[in-house]
Amino acid sequence: AWWFVNVMEGPVPSLSLIFARSPLHPIIERRTPASERQPEEEEARRGMARRGPVELRRIEDRTSRQVRFSKRRSGLFKKAFELGLLCDAEVALLVFSPAGRLYEYASSSQEI
Repeated sequence: AWWFVNVMEGPVPSLSLIFARSPLHPIIERRTPASERQPEEEEARRGMARRGPVELRRIEDRTSRQVRFSKRRSGLFKKAFELGLLCDAEVALLVFSPAGRLYEYASSSQEI
């Protein structure tokens, strides 16, 4: 049976394959041969696991909702900036918070 262990040599980790006699060693894990893996296992191993549909619904907790709004707003403004930069487009964005506060973005120096 093949076993693998991550070995740190300098600043970059490297992967070394070794033959292990004891499966109980704490830093060694069993590696399933690629021919025996299911497609879902292979995708999950590579970090490409499929995602199902996301259920969108209102966040009931006020604090969680405000935190999510702030994070999503930042992401939205970043995407607006990227769209303007990559596509040489004029982008204007207006967002009102649940509290009624206005947040605005414009890709040029023009006022909204």
